[in-house]
Amino acid sequence: MRLCLLLFIICATFTISPAFGFPGQYLNQSGVHVRALLRQNLKIPEESVAEIYSFSAGIPFYVNFIGKMLERKGKRDPESVRAIEQEFLGEEGNLLFREEFNSLSPKEKAIVIEISRDRHSPREIAASIGDKVSNVNTFFSYLIDKGHISRKEKGFYSLEDPVFERWIRETQVSD
Repeated sequence: MRLCLLLFIICATFTISPAFGFPGQYLNQSGVHVRALLRQNLKIPEESVAEIYSFSAGIPFYVNFIGKMLERKGKRDPESVRAIEQEFLGEEGNLLFREEFNSLSPKEKAIVIEISRDRHSPREIAASIGDKVSNVNTFFSYLIDKGHISRKEKGFYSLEDPVFERWIRETQVSD
């Protein structure tokens, strides 16, 4: 796993995220930059660019990785992009995220899962997991320090990495 990660880092020369140890988390780019990055090596329709931007939130590591997968597969229509995104989540996502997720305490996991379920306030999460708001706030501090979440505004927290959030929803959440 470490070798694969090292190869990804070499391929995508971006900064390292303190949260997960992989490139690009804090270098979100605009849709214009994502388009330019993808079109350096690919002829790709605008709808596919928009899909990749939506999936990656402009994080260069993901954009670059999805672009390389598209280049290898040959198809670049939005449906093919979505299939590659699912493949990424199922294979590379498991490599990138499983160990990090499993290193969280049970309470941190519960909070991260609740955020991925679109519960963003301490009160909502406390009610959902059956805990006190003060306890949830304590774990919010831990998760912020680890780089997993951020406070967007008073009483509203979100996961820092939207791809990690999607991976959690698709692999860890059972409704």
